[in-house]
Amino acid sequence: MEIKKRQDIPENRQVRLTIAVDTETWQRSLARCYDAIKSIAPVEGEATRASIEAKYGPEFLYQEAVNDTYPQALVEAIGQSDIQIAGTPTLSVETIGPDGYTFAAVIDLYPEVELGQYKGLSAVYPQVELSNDDTEAALFARYFDAETVAVQRATLMVLRSQERRVAARVMDTKTFKNTAVAHAWNSYADADPLADVNRAKDYFRYSVGLKPNALIMDEDVLKHISMCDAVMERIKYTSPNAIRGELTMEQLKAYFSLPNIIVAGAVYNKAAKRRPKEIAAIWPTDMIMLACLSSGGQNLKEPCLGRTFLWEEDSPGMLTTEQYREEQTRSDIYRVRQNTDECIQFTGAGYILTGVTEEKNSELP
Repeated sequence: MEIKKRQDIPENRQVRLTIAVDTETWQRSLARCYDAIKSIAPVEGEATRASIEAKYGPEFLYQEAVNDTYPQALVEAIGQSDIQIAGTPTLSVETIGPDGYTFAAVIDLYPEVELGQYKGLSAVYPQVELSNDDTEAALFARYFDAETVAVQRATLMVLRSQERRVAARVMDTKTFKNTAVAHAWNSYADADPLADVNRAKDYFRYSVGLKPNALIMDEDVLKHISMCDAVMERIKYTSPNAIRGELTMEQLKAYFSLPNIIVAGAVYNKAAKRRPKEIAAIWPTDMIMLACLSSGGQNLKEPCLGRTFLWEEDSPGMLTTEQYREEQTRSDIYRVRQNTDECIQFTGAGYILTGVTEEKNSELP
């Protein structure tokens, strides 16, 4: 085996290798192929290689010999080229004859993730302070721990603010490749969620060479999946006792062939201050994301959707709780803060499916 030429195609994250199989390897393979068909070759007299070639031509078993020799040649070429392939190479024979053959292999490579500056990052977000008035604390001490309640309320506010930032960055159709599902998943007779997700999986395989490991959605989307006729028709063979509308998370993971299904359920009041409340879901209810999430650890070049960076100099943990006394109001002040930055690391690690639900005419009591 010899690598005749290497052509890098950076715009497609590919490399094209032109590989030659030498005469000795080629003729040895052809001999094996002829030996394998001697007993069944329809020729007059003794079935020798010469008689078979005389009747069918010397190219008769070229294809068999190519199939016999190219795998080893390809493996050796990839090893010599020091590349990490991300999918099945596309092969084509360029020249072939009694002295051997050459073939081209177009190979998809794993994407390179180039990080910008991340050490020492800081992103200051509004901190939450709640006061615990001495009178109030004494008045309700027999019913609850006012200090604990204050810290819990402040913590929930900070975490909800962070979740809104993450949802806005993840579910952004301007950032990530996206397409509409064939039928909305709350059209139970027509929808086929698995077919929609499999089409998105094809994008991952043939566009970026990654295998997605998570489906991200709001709980309003989740409740529709197990109501779809196509879902129940498929699941009934593996889970004959499955109940429409009440499929377990393990059943849904098996249905989508994904190890993780992340379901969000948080809501917030999107109305302006001093306006009537207007409750909305933090995560969109008309789209989902198929994603490749990090396996964890410190490998920052791992192709994945994103990471949360923490400025440890200011905040040793994801949340920092502080307390101080304010005599002017005779109160203990509890402050909960965080200093993080949520970064999208590789836009190819996410694919959004839109239109997963459509509005129905209904009125809530």
